[in-house]
Amino acid sequence: MSSVTGTTSATFGNMFRTVEKQLGKDDFLKILAAELQNQSPTNPMDDKDFIAQLAQFSSLEQMQNMAEGFTSLNETLNNYLQKQTSFSTSLNILQSAGLIGKIAVAEVDESRIEGKVEAIRMRDSIPYAIIGGEEIAISSIKEIYEENAGSETNGQQS
Repeated sequence: MSSVTGTTSATFGNMFRTVEKQLGKDDFLKILAAELQNQSPTNPMDDKDFIAQLAQFSSLEQMQNMAEGFTSLNETLNNYLQKQTSFSTSLNILQSAGLIGKIAVAEVDESRIEGKVEAIRMRDSIPYAIIGGEEIAISSIKEIYEENAGSETNGQQS
């Protein structure tokens, strides 16, 4: 009896080692049928053992399906986040491009910087306005106006 069970277990184990991720429910049922055919007639396996093996295999199959689903979901979310980040960066550039040629007033380290926005530069997904050769974060800009309306607006809000 032990040699038959040992051989069957070894064969079952070898199949898991060689075809690890390709073993499916049908394969399990074939193995189960082979165990039934090759079991000792004097000491057959208990029905509860077969049911327990089938339940364990079903649980394993469901866990594998869940793992595949999570992997697929993870890939989908990563693709979405990459596209979202790219879209957000593009949107920031487009919105900030409207500042080029306008006069901006920014507060940086408690000092006031005022000048014409020469260009927009992105760094680490943060837009910066180039004013007088300095990079000023767009979030630091407190006031924006057209160059010819600057003295009137600037004089009223100071």
